[in-house]
Amino acid sequence: MTKGAPPGNIGAANRSGWSTEAIFLKFLKHFANHVKPSKNKERVLLVLYNHETHLFVEAVEYASEVDIVMLTFPPHTFNKFQPLNLTVYGTLQTFYDQAVDAWLENNPGKTFDIYCIAEMLGVAYPRAFTTSNIVSGFRKPGIFPFDRSLFSEQDFLVSYVTDRIDPTITHASYSSTELQ
Repeated sequence: MTKGAPPGNIGAANRSGWSTEAIFLKFLKHFANHVKPSKNKERVLLVLYNHETHLFVEAVEYASEVDIVMLTFPPHTFNKFQPLNLTVYGTLQTFYDQAVDAWLENNPGKTFDIYCIAEMLGVAYPRAFTTSNIVSGFRKPGIFPFDRSLFSEQDFLVSYVTDRIDPTITHASYSSTELQ
């Protein structure tokens, strides 16, 4: 299923169509192999959203061992922070759709199936993942350069839904501000 995909990629699939802890760990190891983090040189920051497959113990321990710092966005703020969603993935979708349309025009009567997807992505990817698109993706949400003024406290209120006090811990363990 990776025929014609961008160079150096790997693939994984799950019957449900959703990612799993094992798939995330596979991609995390692939990522580490390519960015080559090192305490002696430069540690690597990997920005993630709070998906349960990103937060399981084996992945967190592996990242720590190989000097990858995993930073997750506050829950329910993905739409405001995710750099690639803001500037790259929409462009990727446009170029992918154009590649599929061109394939369909050039292959009349043939069926476009799951084995064609990677090849169309291989056409679209270099057009969408440009340096300027990626840099813009980090600038727009104020990640880099850092710009605190882009968001208000109200933008983070939705994350309070999941920020609940653990009922198994006595109240004496919490500060007064955590109980308010």
